[in-house]
Amino acid sequence: MNYYWLSVDDDPNVNWVIFRANPHRTLRERYRYLACSACGRVNELDAIRSGIDSDVRIRSKFDYFTSDDGFKCVNNRGRDILERCGAKGLEFVSLPGGKHFVVLAQHRVEVRRRPLGKREEQVLDLDAIARDPNLIASARKAVLIESDACGMEFHGKCDACSRYVESLYWPKLRFMALPEDTSLVVAPDISFEKTWSSETRLLASEDIVRALQRAGLRGLEPLVAE
Repeated sequence: MNYYWLSVDDDPNVNWVIFRANPHRTLRERYRYLACSACGRVNELDAIRSGIDSDVRIRSKFDYFTSDDGFKCVNNRGRDILERCGAKGLEFVSLPGGKHFVVLAQHRVEVRRRPLGKREEQVLDLDAIARDPNLIASARKAVLIESDACGMEFHGKCDACSRYVESLYWPKLRFMALPEDTSLVVAPDISFEKTWSSETRLLASEDIVRALQRAGLRGLEPLVAE
C-alpha cells in the first residue's frame, strides 16, 4: 500500500491561531505560561487543547489548508469530505465562528531514528532578522546539525526544552511503524520544527487520498511518501 503526505496548496491568506499577526509574530497571552523560558516555543497540542481566543479569524479559499503557525485546518465542507471518505483517527478542534477546524491526528506513529553524524554550520539568524530586518545580510549563527538515517536533518537544540530549532525533509516510510488499519490518518512522532513553531504533517493511505481527490477536497496536494 502506498502512502501520501496530505500536503496543501499555497494559500494567499494569512491565518494565525496561537500567534498574533503583528510584525513580530507575538505568542498570544493565554499561551505564554506554556512557553519555554529559553527558546519561547510552546507545545502546540497543549496550546490548542487549552482553548482558542475568540478573536481568531480564519479565511481561506480552500477546504484544507495550513495556518501560518503550522496547523492543518479544514472548513465545514472539508471536515464533511474527510468523514465521508472514511478518514479515521482525526480530531477536529473548532475555531471561533464555527466554520473552520484544526485537524489533529489521534495516532502518532513511531519514527525509528538512527543518527548518522553531526556537523556545525553557519546559518541565517532568523530571530535576529525578525527583530531587525536590516540584519538580513549579516545575521548568522552557528548551529549543530544532526543527520539521521530516517531521512531527516535536525538543526540546533534548545538546552531547556530539547526541541530542535528546525527539522528538515521527511521521514522515510520504511522507518515508520504504520498501523494495520489503512483507513487511519496518522502523524509521525517527530516534530517538524520551523523557526518559531512546529508544523502538523498528516499521512494517509492511497485509498484515502484517492477518495479525497474524487470528492474534490480543495487545497489538497498529496505528496508521495518514499
